[in-house]
Amino acid sequence: MDFTFTEEQLLLRDSTRNFLTAEVTPSRLRERWKSHDVADNDLWEKMLDMGIISATIPEELGGSGLNSVDFVLLAEECGYVALLEPVVYTALVVVPLLCELEGDFPRELLSGLVRGDYRISVACPFTGLVEDADTSAFVLKFNSNKELVACSVTDAELSQIRSIDPGRRVFSLKECESGKVLMGNNRFEFLHEFLINSMAFANAAQSLGLTQRMLDLAVNYSKDRHQFKKPIGSFQAVKHLLANVAIKLEFAKPSVYRAAHSLHHGAPKRSLHISHAKIAACEAASLAAKNSLQAHGAMGYTWEYDLHIFSKRSLVLSATGGDLGFHKARLLDSLFSDDFQLGPTATFS
Repeated sequence: MDFTFTEEQLLLRDSTRNFLTAEVTPSRLRERWKSHDVADNDLWEKMLDMGIISATIPEELGGSGLNSVDFVLLAEECGYVALLEPVVYTALVVVPLLCELEGDFPRELLSGLVRGDYRISVACPFTGLVEDADTSAFVLKFNSNKELVACSVTDAELSQIRSIDPGRRVFSLKECESGKVLMGNNRFEFLHEFLINSMAFANAAQSLGLTQRMLDLAVNYSKDRHQFKKPIGSFQAVKHLLANVAIKLEFAKPSVYRAAHSLHHGAPKRSLHISHAKIAACEAASLAAKNSLQAHGAMGYTWEYDLHIFSKRSLVLSATGGDLGFHKARLLDSLFSDDFQLGPTATFS
């Protein structure tokens, strides 16, 4: 069984990494915070031209037809730069949800995303809050009748909610119940779980990139910072702090990649695999934030240093798409079920 990514997938990851690291710099993120711009339209257009936004849209509708296994590496790179634009949610949550629906309107929405006519957001299935609603034309949400509807944002009353991450724009919606029905309540249970899994997987993949970025920042700082005429990275205590993060990250990656495979193939245990991935990736990001901050000492606490950009984003991703308590409970329900099978045969079947 081959668990490696293909050469094409790795090349796509590398080109995305080169673009994002050049365009999405910490200074650019800080400028967005200060200017209070609602969106970086120039960056969005560039990503649209590169095909990143429409990557998971079927080819017959103008997209690239990538699946969750293809896109998971790109989601990591988006997390690595703490990308503010909702590219990952568009590709891994909105598009797969629309692809599950039948009818002309979902296909029309997908075609509009390819052309760049508008953006589409989705309401969190736990809180009902919507990220980037102010820049979206439609919001996908479940109404009081458990029907999936596409609401026009122009008809809704938006109320912004303050977030610990200054770059995150999250809103509550009012008077948005009369949207166009995309699917009746006969598929509510399936679509509700599908939405939870998609959001959790998107956050897990981004958390891997955030973990790597915080680890890189700490490693670079420990090389440059000298104490007793030696770089602090040569001290065993600092080595152990950062090695623990690296180990946690390497153990989290396979669980996220397996979740991508399970999500793509509709595996019966996909919810279990996605919850495992969310827990492993977010715990790795949490440890990276803690240990990187400790490695930086007093410097890490300052607003001027870039570490807080990524540590705050990791807190947000851990709490959205189902917090760790929800996913641990779901994991335990599966592990202690009567028909659960243990061992490598069951794991890799």
